[in-house]
Amino acid sequence: MDDTARPKFSTVEVTEDTSAAQPFAPPPIPESVEPAVPTPPDTTASFSPAPVAPNTPLVPFSAPPANTSAHTHKINKLMFLVPAALLVGTIVAVTLFLGNKKQSSVAVATATPTATPALPTATPVATPRPMPQTFVASKYSFKYSPDLTLFDCSGDAYLFEDNAEREVASVCDLGENEAIRVEVSDRDFTKLDGDLESAGKTTVDKIEALQETYSLDGKKIVSVSLEHDDEFVRIILFDSSLEAEFKSLLASFTLFKEDPTGDWSLYTNSRFGYTLKYPDQLEVGLAADDADGAALEQVTISSVDTEGIQRLDVLGQENLKNSAITASEVISSTINLSAWSSTPSIVSRSLGGAPAQVIEGEQDGKWVTYLIAWYKQSVIQMEWTDDQSRTGADTFNFILSTFNFK
Repeated sequence: MDDTARPKFSTVEVTEDTSAAQPFAPPPIPESVEPAVPTPPDTTASFSPAPVAPNTPLVPFSAPPANTSAHTHKINKLMFLVPAALLVGTIVAVTLFLGNKKQSSVAVATATPTATPALPTATPVATPRPMPQTFVASKYSFKYSPDLTLFDCSGDAYLFEDNAEREVASVCDLGENEAIRVEVSDRDFTKLDGDLESAGKTTVDKIEALQETYSLDGKKIVSVSLEHDDEFVRIILFDSSLEAEFKSLLASFTLFKEDPTGDWSLYTNSRFGYTLKYPDQLEVGLAADDADGAALEQVTISSVDTEGIQRLDVLGQENLKNSAITASEVISSTINLSAWSSTPSIVSRSLGGAPAQVIEGEQDGKWVTYLIAWYKQSVIQMEWTDDQSRTGADTFNFILSTFNFK
């Protein structure tokens, strides 16, 4: 290349005027300034740069106008994509719906849970409350609460609220703070200890009686006395908490004009030392005996024409080292007999001056009563069989009223 084609630069000396230094303040920007479009240089002529004037401020460059054609193209593309996306979403939703419907139309076998059967629980069997008991003596009878323990003292009756062990002899001879007492005498009774608070009239078995209330050591004592067939009867309440039981006893009290067992036959057992009476419709038989004479003997008193109904079996055991322990074993085995239709009732009382327990309930459609008494070195077991209606209950109670140890 020759020198005419190469641009030539001339040296320009720039000097700074420091004579009057002023702070820099940019000039105001004109409202409308059209940028100058430079004229392309003539390449054929020689190029000489224009001199630059000192302190000439730079003119700001305006941004070029936006490319509106490219922006419009992007909007058009977006407007195309929106309906396309909606169309694709609709197709997907329809496909999923049809697929689910097809799956739901197919029955799927599922395992049905089997309920675990509940284990049977044992139903608690409540011990039945014993029925009111009946006491029969030669001159009277009455019913009393099974919660009371009765001691038969040769025609007198002593009732206690608990089942504490007591010697029958001491109870009958001295009394042991009994709750209720029934006594019979051929002479009038002496006045009770204590202060008389009130006196009035009442009736017992339609017979006029005298009722008196005493106070002794802060306790209330009620006495009801009457005269019947040249004998005197007195019924005493020592425990005021049993007033309801006392009134029930008075309401059931029955006086006999004559002894119901007066014409009965007398049975005497010399071996075991006891006596009892029985009515003529019953017969006595020696059902079993120990040939060696060691321990056992059974006596049966039964009706001839009732096929075992109203039958009394009396079994005696003698020569025992401890009759109370043997009686306890007999009582336990009797309570646990498998023949009981339901749990039997148990009541304490005395028999002929000896302690005893009564166990009764239903067996095979019959009413069965067991009485176990222990006396000295012997144990006496009684078994009375009756029908379910207990039509022979009075007969059995009268037999018990005549039982005595010699």
